[in-house]
Amino acid sequence: MRLTKNQLKRIIRKTILQEGMKLPEQLGDEFRIEVMDGGYDIASGKYSPSSDYEVNLYKKDHLGEFEVGNVSVTYSLRCNAYEIVVAYSDIDKYGPLIYDVAIEVAGDQGLVPDRDEVSMDAENVWKYYLGRRYDISAEPIKSAACGTPRGFFPDGSEKFGRFGWSNWIYYQTQGTPMTDRLLKLNKITFKG
Repeated sequence: MRLTKNQLKRIIRKTILQEGMKLPEQLGDEFRIEVMDGGYDIASGKYSPSSDYEVNLYKKDHLGEFEVGNVSVTYSLRCNAYEIVVAYSDIDKYGPLIYDVAIEVAGDQGLVPDRDEVSMDAENVWKYYLGRRYDISAEPIKSAACGTPRGFFPDGSEKFGRFGWSNWIYYQTQGTPMTDRLLKLNKITFKG
């Protein structure tokens, strides 16, 4: 079998992606993802979120279940897209997975980075989406009112506004692949 150049690129990108983030199949029994107010319809496999939604990562241990990652999103009239307002992951390599689900929930409205502050880890995720993810598309933000994110770093410098990754609306182009995989593994629940 002979691979085309595009097929080879996809294989390489998938390999790179797998090294940089946890995939649904790598979630241990102690982990689950919950989408709150995403309006997921199991019959159609589509989301119809409210104006605000969350994607949470939970970990269970002998003391109970705890939230260890979160992406909180609100619809931004100024950006005409969903906007991340809070995002974190206490465990390395799980952030991109919950970002992927957040992009799927946003659907045709798309998702933009937080317009107030973005961490260096989040910046790396957005750069990766823009430059290397064949299943994520991006369109320029058309509204000047949307603004540009800013961030402050340990050395006191402010560096956002110079990077193109922040001025895009991101979309999942292939439906809901992460949600579908998580459903098959019984690793995702829905509330609201």
